[in-house]
Amino acid sequence: MKISRSSVVVYALAVVVMLELPVFAQSAPEPNGWYSGDIHVHRSCGGPPESVSSMFSRMSPENLAVVSQLADSGNGEVQNATTDLPLVNGKDDPISQIDHILHWDTEWHWDAIYTQYPHQAL
Repeated sequence: MKISRSSVVVYALAVVVMLELPVFAQSAPEPNGWYSGDIHVHRSCGGPPESVSSMFSRMSPENLAVVSQLADSGNGEVQNATTDLPLVNGKDDPISQIDHILHWDTEWHWDAIYTQYPHQAL
């Protein structure tokens, strides 16, 4: 680095290093017998609902073995009641496979007069 009273000039050297890392047989971070999952997934958070097949196809890149797909059933705000609530039947979605399970559950948010709405949590 060369410094003068009115300016600073920095000389830098760029080095690019390419590494080849080994690929291990088990790419999942969890130990054997454990499964990664997401217990809180919605098809829609205010916008148009995402298709179940689209949600399912995103499980593998995210390394998720299990997803709990939630239908919101509180305060009458169910966005996709006619399609989603019948799927909350205690069974895995038919799209599920042996290594990727999409299971339907429901989430209940209820506040009769919305006084606690900004502070609701599971």
